[in-house]
Amino acid sequence: MKIKYTKSAIAVAVASLTGINTAMAAEITWNDADIADSDWATAGNWAGGVAPADSIGTDIANIGNGHVSVSTTRLVNGIIFSGSGQIDDGGGTLEIGSGGATSTGNNDIYADVILNQSNTAFNVGGGGRISMRDTSEISGSGGLDV
Repeated sequence: MKIKYTKSAIAVAVASLTGINTAMAAEITWNDADIADSDWATAGNWAGGVAPADSIGTDIANIGNGHVSVSTTRLVNGIIFSGSGQIDDGGGTLEIGSGGATSTGNNDIYADVILNQSNTAFNVGGGGRISMRDTSEISGSGGLDV
C-alpha cells in the first residue's frame, strides 16, 4: 500500500514534533459594561465568556471602554485600545508580546508592563495616546519601538 502525504500534513507533523506553536492569535474583546469586578482574569468580563489566554504568543486583548484591572501577572500577545479604556493597577504585571499595543483613542496603563519580545511596538494613531503613570515600569529583554 502506498501512502501519500501532502505538504501541509508534513508541515503540521514537523511543527508538532518540534514544539512550534501553530495556533493563530485570537482577538478577545473586553465587555465595556460598567461592572463591579473589572479583573482581567474574570472570564465573564470578556465577550464570549473567555478571557485572553495567559500566553505571550496567542491572544490579542481588545479593550474598548471601561477599566480593566490587572491583579496578577498576565501574559498577552498584544493589546488594541479601540476606545477610551484603561488598564488599572490591581497589584499585577502585564507582559506584552510581539503584538505590542495599538491605540486610536486616549488610553492609560497604570499597571507595570514587561516587554519580553524583541521590538514590541506601541502604535498610536489619529491623535490618540497611550500614557503610563510615573510609577509604572517597562522592563524586559525586548526592545520598544514607539
